[in-house]
Amino acid sequence: MFSLLNCVPRRLNRLPLRCKPSSLYAATQMSHSKATWGYSKEDGPATWAKLLDIKVGKKQSPIDIVRASAVFDESLKSLKFSYPGFENAKLENNGHTVQFSPTGENTSEASCGPVTNKYKLAQFHFHWGENNDVGSEHTVDGKPYSGELHLVHYNTDLYSSAAEALTQKDGLMVFGIFLK
Repeated sequence: MFSLLNCVPRRLNRLPLRCKPSSLYAATQMSHSKATWGYSKEDGPATWAKLLDIKVGKKQSPIDIVRASAVFDESLKSLKFSYPGFENAKLENNGHTVQFSPTGENTSEASCGPVTNKYKLAQFHFHWGENNDVGSEHTVDGKPYSGELHLVHYNTDLYSSAAEALTQKDGLMVFGIFLK
């Protein structure tokens, strides 16, 4: 049995930033698209709005986390994760990354923190580069990490599937974890 508890840092519930469930909407929608996209000047974030019917805004990927302007919000409740494990799952190369998706029974969820609804794990995937100097989708003070893990959840209180939630502003919640 596979368990995500081995992948999630113990202090994940102490993230110093207030985030919205829609923060990674554009990148997640792009990852489900058949469009050709990437991170270069020709197919990077500045071109994503042209590739799909998505809006461009400050709450979309990629995000540069600027430590000097980050604010810890003490009023937020701690995030709660319940990842009991999976009996069945699909691991695939989707053309952009390696993606793990639970199949069958899936009771893995995240709740609390900045949200009031429950979000079920839909999939997780990785971002990496051609060397250890680049690879993460997001940056901290302009500097990338070697890689990044995205845990993609969908809102089960409002939507019956990840596909239904994908196009909704409050449909997804994605946790990005930097990898070294």
